[in-house]
Order: sequence, then C-alpha cells, then structure tokens
Amino acid sequence: YVAEDEDKIIGAFGISARNTFSRYGIVDANVHYIPQESMLEIEASGLLRLTSTIFPIVEFHFERMSSETMSSETIATFLSALKLRIRPGAHLGFGVQFALTDHRDFDNQALAQLDIAY
Repeated sequence: YVAEDEDKIIGAFGISARNTFSRYGIVDANVHYIPQESMLEIEASGLLRLTSTIFPIVEFHFERMSSETMSSETIATFLSALKLRIRPGAHLGFGVQFALTDHRDFDNQALAQLDIAY
C-alpha cells in the first residue's frame, strides 16, 4: 500500500488462520508485519454460537510500532460483544472495547453494528 502523504510503496506481510467448529463457532487469528514501519499487528477473535440467534464475541488486538524517530509503542485492546440474529441474513451487534495498555487510541468505546446480507 502507499502511506498517506507519501509517494513510496510500503510492503506488508501477513498470515491469517480460521477454524470453524461447524455448529459451535469460529476462531480467527491474523498476524501482519510492515518492515518499513517496524510494525507488528496481531489479532485473535472468537465467536460462539450460543443459540440460533445469540452469538457472543471476544477479540484481542495487539500492535507494536517503533522507528528511529520515535520510541517503541505498544497498543493492546480487548473487545467483548454480542451479535443477535434479527432475521435471516440480518444481524445486530453491540460491544465494548477496552484499552489494555498505557499507549492507547481511546480509553473505552461502545460499538454497534448492523450486518445485512443480500
């Protein structure tokens, strides 16, 4: 990708894994590395099928960045959410995300999401 306000191309390397447990849920994990920015990003999440309409979700996000012009910075967050099936192909989700480290983009934030498949 090309970083904003820059004219050089930056390479990113990543790997993703997902395991679906047929009727019970999904576990998902991603690792991304951007060498030019000395940035490492790790995410892991899980979705559990509690009933046919209720799906609890947890997610952990870790990001570490360092460069010659700045000291190392680590940001970690944790998300707890609930997704509800409101009709076939439509889900409504609510969650709260918490910062786990002193370096942070936010303290806590509430999230809402509407998914509609067509």
